[in-house]
Amino acid sequence: MCHSMIQFALYGLYAIVTLLVLFYGLYSFLLPRLRARLSLWRLLYRVYCAIRRKSAKPVARWRIWWARGAGAVCLIIACIWLVNLHPQICIFSQPLYDPAMHHWEVENGEGSPEEAQVLKQLDEVTQREWHRDNAVSLCAGVVFNEKTYVLNAGRKVINRAEPPNADTLFEIGSITKVFTCAALAGLIEEQQVSLDDPVSALLPGWTIPEYQGRKITIRDLATHRSGLPRMPDVPMPGAVADGVLFRGLIDPYRNGTPQYVSEFLAQYTLPRAPGEQDEYSNLGMGVLGYALSQKTGQPYETLIKQRILEPLGMNDTGVRLNAEQEARFAQGYISPLRLGQIHLIFPMQRWNFTEGFQGCGCLHSTVHDMLKFVRTNIGAPDGPLGKAMERVQEPLFDVPDIDNCKIGLGMFSIKIEGLEDLMYWHNGGTGGYNSFMAFSKKYKAGVIILTTGICEEKLGHEILKVLATR
Repeated sequence: MCHSMIQFALYGLYAIVTLLVLFYGLYSFLLPRLRARLSLWRLLYRVYCAIRRKSAKPVARWRIWWARGAGAVCLIIACIWLVNLHPQICIFSQPLYDPAMHHWEVENGEGSPEEAQVLKQLDEVTQREWHRDNAVSLCAGVVFNEKTYVLNAGRKVINRAEPPNADTLFEIGSITKVFTCAALAGLIEEQQVSLDDPVSALLPGWTIPEYQGRKITIRDLATHRSGLPRMPDVPMPGAVADGVLFRGLIDPYRNGTPQYVSEFLAQYTLPRAPGEQDEYSNLGMGVLGYALSQKTGQPYETLIKQRILEPLGMNDTGVRLNAEQEARFAQGYISPLRLGQIHLIFPMQRWNFTEGFQGCGCLHSTVHDMLKFVRTNIGAPDGPLGKAMERVQEPLFDVPDIDNCKIGLGMFSIKIEGLEDLMYWHNGGTGGYNSFMAFSKKYKAGVIILTTGICEEKLGHEILKVLATR
């Protein structure tokens, strides 16, 4: 939720600045003489003349043309910003999530009393925990006792009545990191790599930073203990234009090429020894994904497809989508700001991750596909990829910033009040999309939530607690 609120705050600030520039441009362009008369320099000049008891000269013609020209420039800039931000104002007579209309459903159910009771409890906890205007699209799924339960609410596109469903595609953001580490775990099982291998061994020709001789290992990257920052502090190519045109949040990874990452690493100085301290790093996981692709001689997309997606039958998950899948994609939105029935929202384009960062957040998926992944995790070490997923889940280090939380290979586990078993989890957020995945192995229950707008992660916690009491 924090990620979404920061995004919305930034876009709100951008929108205010855009409107101010737009109004200033209109004022200067349409009323250049008044603008010239009321300019700071003109006012100072009039004060000077009053002090000297001189008559002020009329406004020079060039100043009027200058004001009109400045207004035209401001109008052009404001129009470019509006195109990039393209805020929409929508009016809804009913909330996008209405507990009276939107209910959990069981797929291929038998109509048993147990199913009815689970549905009732899921509806109750959702009504209690979900703020009805937090998301434009909401798709959630639960696996419990081999049954699948789904909830769909909102709209795929804000100006159409078509609702999303469990086959609607979303960006899953940082949950991609679990797939990257699952591929890593498979390579470890095959003894192609080791957790203690230095990443430099997988990236010949790259200069990887060290700290007093301590090299960054694959384990360090997979557990966010490499010493690398969350993101590089050196602007990507095109960053100046992105900043001027307000594109910084629209597609921030598209220029994160391997060359850019390699050049950043070559000049970066580690602040501490790798393995010494936890620091969540999109950069580090991007480097890991690219290193694995170089080790196997496969593009990241092919690596994940062959090692994870095809064995699990996850046919709607991937980096690139075909035309039929594109038609099922939900439009991303920054969380709505509501005033009564009026909603202010910012549509977002999808993020394009280039090879240097694909391992940290590039995948798209559906609730149906993600539930297959959740089932595989719950069933580990048995079933397809079971040994690899067991390795991913194994807690390795504490996460100091989160109470009772540990991290394995890209997968977090935590003890939460009301749940006797560990909750394994990961979340994700990109421009306009948010996601949450969690499961309990003891209770054989799991939940996935995909949204455009804010994702209420507490709902996932409460769902697992409810199912654990059954």
